[in-house]
Amino acid sequence: MAAAREEAVSYLEDVVERQARFVGSYAHEARTALTSIIGYAELLCLDALDGEERAEACSFILTEGRRLERLSQSILDLIAMEERPLRLTAVDPVRLVDELVAKMVPLYAKRGVSLAFRGEGEGSRLLEPDLVASLVENLCENARKALGGEGSIEVRCSMLPDGCCISVADTGPGVPPEALERLTEAFYRVEGTRSEEGGAGLGLTLCRRIALAHGGSLAFKSEPGKGAVVTAELRAGAA
Repeated sequence: MAAAREEAVSYLEDVVERQARFVGSYAHEARTALTSIIGYAELLCLDALDGEERAEACSFILTEGRRLERLSQSILDLIAMEERPLRLTAVDPVRLVDELVAKMVPLYAKRGVSLAFRGEGEGSRLLEPDLVASLVENLCENARKALGGEGSIEVRCSMLPDGCCISVADTGPGVPPEALERLTEAFYRVEGTRSEEGGAGLGLTLCRRIALAHGGSLAFKSEPGKGAVVTAELRAGAA
């Protein structure tokens, strides 16, 4: 009985600590963005900038505003994952992911990134299409930001007896071994790889939640200088 009580107390303390870290990280992200937005807005109001500087200030305000928007949406998505049950439906995973990637190809091409898809197998599996779409989009965005510029990304989708496997591989610089286990931590970023776009560090956290909700898992494989592969197994069942 005493051991069980100690274990329960330890678990609750861990939950409280993780929540405190999450809130603290969110406050830091929001404060950093707002400080920049307010600072540039004040300069614009004072008319203290020339034409080129005004354009740069407006661009910076827009970028930071969009970062706050992405941050807020990611948090809302994470909360929604905990507050409602999965709405599973029979879906052809290969076709679904193929269509998602096809929509992103021209957008990525404009950024100098080659995005390709490879599907294996056919049939239907039980999935929540909207969550799978979020998973694929977040994994691709994570890979694109990891590239730091031009490069290639390949998305694969293959069938499993009780679900499907979706993997995203990039030709970026890779991830150090000591960072692999922390990639799904909220607000965590690999040192030295922070994107100029200011990612919130919540994309992979959400992807892991989506995989777990489908009875699956999220795994990482990478070597410095040889890119990275993120694999999501979704095992909610055969249709």
